Amino acid sequence: KQGAIRNSQVKNNYYQSKNVYDILFGTNHIIIKNKTTGQTSFINTDKLFLYLNVQDYQNYIEIFRKLPGETLEFIAHEIKFMTSLAEFQKINELRVKNGFIRIRGYYSKDKEMIRIDPTHIEEIIHEVGHAVDFTYLNGSNESRAVSSKYSEAFERGVKKFEAAGYPRCYIKMEQNKPGSLKYYFTTNPQECWARIFELLYTGHCDGQDVLIKYFDECIELEKAMIEKTQKMKPDIRLK
Repeated sequence: KQGAIRNSQVKNNYYQSKNVYDILFGTNHIIIKNKTTGQTSFINTDKLFLYLNVQDYQNYIEIFRKLPGETLEFIAHEIKFMTSLAEFQKINELRVKNGFIRIRGYYSKDKEMIRIDPTHIEEIIHEVGHAVDFTYLNGSNESRAVSSKYSEAFERGVKKFEAAGYPRCYIKMEQNKPGSLKYYFTTNPQECWARIFELLYTGHCDGQDVLIKYFDECIELEKAMIEKTQKMKPDIRLK
């Protein structure tokens, strides 16, 4: 409901956030107040959805009404634009034509843009996770998921995963075995990061039992990195 304040705090079996939010949806904006830190973030929806048609705009707004305040706060600092369903479908079809697996969303680091089917709340959170992975930190906006500590934990998880008889997923369709697409997070550390982000902020994700069992190191590392990101000043994050 426009003009009504919604309270939000992420609490599930995998993530207990310290942050409590008040969220206000206006005519063309969203105000996210972090009551724990006192910080207020702002999303100009006309700017964020600049390239969307009316229907996609409304679809995104309805999804945004369901997002946790903490995820909206990340969007306010990490995402500049979201593109239309039609543009995303074109990219996806081109990927499939070139032998790659079909994807549900795409994050552009250079444009700070999300391309996605705006009907899946989990996938929006997943792509926001990619954006957070590239947050400017310690003088660099390179992926933290490929940092030595995280990627090493990821490789240990993959070894345990494969030793247990599960089929790893690969970007190229021809390399995949039956059932492997369910474990898309095993393609690389960045996809593992985004899937864990999805788990933390929704409480569920594809292949979550396996993710929790074999990639527990990555989960704990990511929680620590997310907390560090949240403590950064907004002007530093927008690099």
